[in-house]
Amino acid sequence: MKGLWKENLGGYNHKDTKRKKQTRKHSLKDNGNYIIRTFDGFKKSRDDLPEVFRNESYTVKIITNNKPIITTAKIYNALIKIQDVDDYGQFIPNGKTSSGYKEIIKEINFYRNENEKYFYNKNKSLYIEKNNKKINEEYNLTPAQLIRLEIINPIFTNKIKILPKEMIQEALERKNKIKKEDFQKECPFIYNKPITHWKIMTFFNDGKRRKIAQNRANRMDRRNIKNWINNHDISKPLKTHALSKSILWEIY
Repeated sequence: MKGLWKENLGGYNHKDTKRKKQTRKHSLKDNGNYIIRTFDGFKKSRDDLPEVFRNESYTVKIITNNKPIITTAKIYNALIKIQDVDDYGQFIPNGKTSSGYKEIIKEINFYRNENEKYFYNKNKSLYIEKNNKKINEEYNLTPAQLIRLEIINPIFTNKIKILPKEMIQEALERKNKIKKEDFQKECPFIYNKPITHWKIMTFFNDGKRRKIAQNRANRMDRRNIKNWINNHDISKPLKTHALSKSILWEIY
């Protein structure tokens, strides 16, 4: 069954089993490939249905931030391990350490500003408790040092700190800022919501099927090698399974 009926589920059925709602991400994963092949491209088999799929020449998408503002933070005590650098910003080798570079260890009380979300480097949201400075500003860390910064055994000090007014004001400005994305070219809409090109490309990859098939091929190859060794068939050629040569036939 195609459509959005799974997103409208809720409550309990006649067996008292609660059915979890499906998100739009899951609906696109289930139906995205079918919709694109049916309504778009040179292989499309029917005209557009505006409520399912359509192309618009110009669209403005407004993005709002609905996340709440966090005004407090927990204070932790920990040791931090900083890899030292020379005057040229290069790490100083030291074979006596586990990392292979010279290390500096300091004890600090720190907190994190949870309003700042750095997905690739969480250390950017780390502040020193005594002066509210970012840790890279306090110790003049380079970006490479900040990424490799290691926090050892953080312990909660049972203290809660109210964030400075400047941090809360910056968070409010980011929250109230309205972001706009212009689609000046033809923008496809699926289920009345715009969808980007990179998301459409994910509808045509192999996904988990390739991983399952590859694991099966490796398992069969290992089994053949074990039998070849246990039977002492050294003079006979070792045969690999057909899956190890090509797994495409199993995926598709």
